[in-house]
Amino acid sequence: MANYMCPENICPVTTVCPITGPRCVTCGIFNCAECLPETPDICVNCLPGHFKHKNSCQKCEYNCLLCSDSSSCTTCKPKFFLDRNQCLSCARNCELCTDANTCSQCQSKYYLNSDLTCSACSPGCNKCTDGNLCQVCLSGFSLQDGKCVKCPSKCSECTNDGICTQCNLSSVLINKACESCPAYCKNCSINGRCEICIDGYFLKNGKCTSCGAKCRICKSETECELCQPHMSVSLASGKNTCQYDYCNDINPCADTQYCVDTHYGNKCYELPDHCMVADINRACSKCLPHFVLFQGTCQKCDKRCEYCTSSSHCDNCFDGYFVGEKYECLNCSIGCANCINEKRCYKCFEGYLLENGICQKQPVIQCSSEQICPNGQYCLSIQGSSECQSCPQNCKTCVSASSCMSCKDDFVLTEEKQCIAYQSQADETCSLGQFFKQQQNGGQCQQCMENCEVCTSTDTCQTCSKNYSLNHGKCVENVNKTGQGAMVGIIICLLVIVGGVVGTAIFITQKRKRSVGNNNHVDILSNNEITIQGLQNVVDQKSILNSIKE
Repeated sequence: MANYMCPENICPVTTVCPITGPRCVTCGIFNCAECLPETPDICVNCLPGHFKHKNSCQKCEYNCLLCSDSSSCTTCKPKFFLDRNQCLSCARNCELCTDANTCSQCQSKYYLNSDLTCSACSPGCNKCTDGNLCQVCLSGFSLQDGKCVKCPSKCSECTNDGICTQCNLSSVLINKACESCPAYCKNCSINGRCEICIDGYFLKNGKCTSCGAKCRICKSETECELCQPHMSVSLASGKNTCQYDYCNDINPCADTQYCVDTHYGNKCYELPDHCMVADINRACSKCLPHFVLFQGTCQKCDKRCEYCTSSSHCDNCFDGYFVGEKYECLNCSIGCANCINEKRCYKCFEGYLLENGICQKQPVIQCSSEQICPNGQYCLSIQGSSECQSCPQNCKTCVSASSCMSCKDDFVLTEEKQCIAYQSQADETCSLGQFFKQQQNGGQCQQCMENCEVCTSTDTCQTCSKNYSLNHGKCVENVNKTGQGAMVGIIICLLVIVGGVVGTAIFITQKRKRSVGNNNHVDILSNNEITIQGLQNVVDQKSILNSIKE
């Protein structure tokens, strides 16, 4: 190949440097990674995810990364592990695992526990070491002391101090805050002038004008570049307009249709039942999942089979079944949801516990007000006796069949005491002083408590407004400690003076009494002499106490 002038004598993958010319040419076999220089139509190696069958490259199973044939996988995709040349699912939220119960790496927004299972990070966190210490936050959040705090409104990136550095689309950064662009504008300048419009609009005289109902991207009312789905650009009448029933790679047909090259141009035709790819004669070449190709038509797999390569060859069974030696779906043991064979289960149905590869039915537990049912169960009175019953789906603890107290991972508790799937707040744009509240209809922004800027609920604040401090999740007004200390000092001085005067009076009184005793007579103190009662007129103790209260 040294005599040929292909770039650096090496062609990219799926191409080859031919013996007939100096340019790299594409291999003649679809999904072929390497082909023969003298015969580009003969494939040597297929792309990853495909295997060589005769002179074609066939796709491996959906969960297989590398395979030698349709039923022998050598490397699985993430979230799956290899078992007897088959790819089985890892545990929930696990990215890499060696078997169903041993996870080595969790998916984003989850962390690995000591028992090698995955638990959710705190809301807004993309990577964490445990549930309370985040390392990397999602877009729209900033990292503060291991916690993810939501950026200001319309802000996609902000500093750890909450100062915005990048705004969401259709917003512009002005003085460290995000301001909205004009209507239908995607990007605008700091003076509010639109630079790029959103899809379906074009810039005209500084404003975004509609392309029309049929056009998705355009330069003007008469120059459409990309049509809406199931339509295509036509040059009829010298204008780039959109027409129905004309399809190509850019403008594909509907999901239930396929594009056919006819004498009148590319047209969309309805696919045969359960078919994904068909030819001009409506003969199917690829079926939907759970169906298998037979003589150009799609036939349903066995009802127990999820994926099959023929009506008698199942590759992956539904829960409660496993693939037997003859590639049929056989029953797992009672109570088992996923198993390798009838004696080796690794996941049980609700109401069963896994013990040494076997699912044991949970015994009925008698309960009373003094007894507590296990997590996932509640105490129910039935015909004079009380038994532990299963909580609703996705509920960790509950008080009845319709009222949850806490939820499983990835679910949140609504006001209706139901557990719904957690919705990431990264794309929400609640204003300062508001929080995103999960609800059954998806959720909405609600107001925090008074004097609170950042909160997680109406009664739990994280950051208070100026002149207020956080105290057990509430915002309390700051008190002037200097003024309060001065008042206490004044009161102490007054009390010292009163004590001195009282002591002096008692000393004089005692001295006079001794003098009278020596002269064998008693003198009564005159009205103008100092007495304890007179001292009360000097300092009114009641007024002092009142000043302390104020």
